[in-house]
Amino acid sequence: MATATHAAPPRQWLAGDHHVHSRFSGKVKDGQYVLGADGIYTIPKNAEMAQAYGLKWFVSTDHGGLGLSQLHYDQTWPEVLAAREATPNLIIFYGMEFDTPGGDHSSIILPINADEREHLRRLEHTYAKHEVDDPARDTTENMLKALRDMNGLSPKPLVFAHHPSRSAKGIGDYHGHTPWELRAWHDTAPKVAVGMEGAP
Repeated sequence: MATATHAAPPRQWLAGDHHVHSRFSGKVKDGQYVLGADGIYTIPKNAEMAQAYGLKWFVSTDHGGLGLSQLHYDQTWPEVLAAREATPNLIIFYGMEFDTPGGDHSSIILPINADEREHLRRLEHTYAKHEVDDPARDTTENMLKALRDMNGLSPKPLVFAHHPSRSAKGIGDYHGHTPWELRAWHDTAPKVAVGMEGAP
């Protein structure tokens, strides 16, 4: 008797964006963190526009900051759920633009599952360099600890370094992210630290 074999569906390229800010992203102005200073739209509006421009997926990656892990848990997450409900044909990942210990920014992209909200709050609260006012958190070793933590999750999140050359002062003067730090990230968690975005 012949047995049926089920081949995996063919992979395909889907247009998307892994760095999208909403009204929950801010900037420090005059010593105060101001929401909406680096993104003005709701997450459902971002989803509507992503779909209108032909994207099949995007990642909600709002900024971190002093105590913002709780705001993301309480306010950002419900908007992600509302956006998923309003645009069911669009894949919406939950993540953040992580204020990377020992570096500039990076994205954390959580797999869609029952634990994504809890995982992001814990990772942001435990490791983000601006979550608390403690300069001792801002070390490459703390980022490597974060990556080891993420590597232990199942399924694993993804991390992309953001604009690694933006803070460079010149050739060989890397400042925010150095090639050696990025190599250490990848060596620590090769299935988590998978790349970088180069713009802006």
